[in-house]
Amino acid sequence: MTSQAAVERFWVQARIEGKLNRLEAVIGQNVQDTVPPPVWSTSADPAQASRDVEELLTAGTLTQVFAMSDLDDAGQAPAQVGDLGIVLDGDGAPRALVRTAEVSTPPSHPQLPHAAGPVVVERLELLYPRRRKRSRERAPA
Repeated sequence: MTSQAAVERFWVQARIEGKLNRLEAVIGQNVQDTVPPPVWSTSADPAQASRDVEELLTAGTLTQVFAMSDLDDAGQAPAQVGDLGIVLDGDGAPRALVRTAEVSTPPSHPQLPHAAGPVVVERLELLYPRRRKRSRERAPA
């Protein structure tokens, strides 16, 4: 379970290092800029959530696919382009600040071949921390 204090510390650091606070010096703070965005995990399975976070930190993007009916059942609207969020790892620690870069609703998707009805495909873009460089394996000399 994530502590609110850990999320708030992460959000303060992400706003500064992610350069989301550029206009504060000119126009001051507003509530939208100081309240942390929604916090979530990509999976109920801790191992999968941690793998997703590692992919996000390495690749800089992550695509998620949901059945529209699952979102409807949860009373949740699909994300909108530009939405911010804090993604948790499998231990519930805040690890990534993301922005929704793309949202589409195709009738089907290979990741959910048996979904009854349309699906929602969201592409998340990493804002903070900066993307990790993949270690390059050296070929034997």
